[in-house]
Amino acid sequence: MRRGTLAAQAFSWGGDVALLNSGRRAFLCGVGAFFAAHVGYISAFLSARDRDRTISNPGATAAVASWLLLAPVMSVAAGRRDPRLRLPIALYAGALASMFATSTMLNRDIPTAARRRIVSGSSLFLLSDTLLGIREFLLDDDSPMLDSAVMATYTAGQWLIADGVKAAGRT
Repeated sequence: MRRGTLAAQAFSWGGDVALLNSGRRAFLCGVGAFFAAHVGYISAFLSARDRDRTISNPGATAAVASWLLLAPVMSVAAGRRDPRLRLPIALYAGALASMFATSTMLNRDIPTAARRRIVSGSSLFLLSDTLLGIREFLLDDDSPMLDSAVMATYTAGQWLIADGVKAAGRT
């Protein structure tokens, strides 16, 4: 699980660097890098999943519900800003929800505290990206408080995932 998490965090770093620039191209590069990060997290979490847990567990159900609620709203809102963003945002939302869902299906042999940190981290990542989508696609004015909330939830989320994976002790 560590290797996949390290790869995910490397792609996240790439997304962070891309988003230091402005414009749609930089934004799409950032979305692509974070999409790859979520695929890395999904792969990492699936490698340590509980084979008896199914997609119908409460966490996975919540992830599907959040995707059904948020993906269409964000995709349509993004499309109003630039029609080329509709599909990438919808796909990204799916990867984000899948990352959260797979974090809720970890093997019960992993210490409870480690699993909770990973799920909490993926929840905060989901919140961070939701706030970012609201800022980017639904609001006209930048809010320093919203920017701070995005960075605080993103940073805490990444840290909790990394710390949880470290505590899990899986390779």
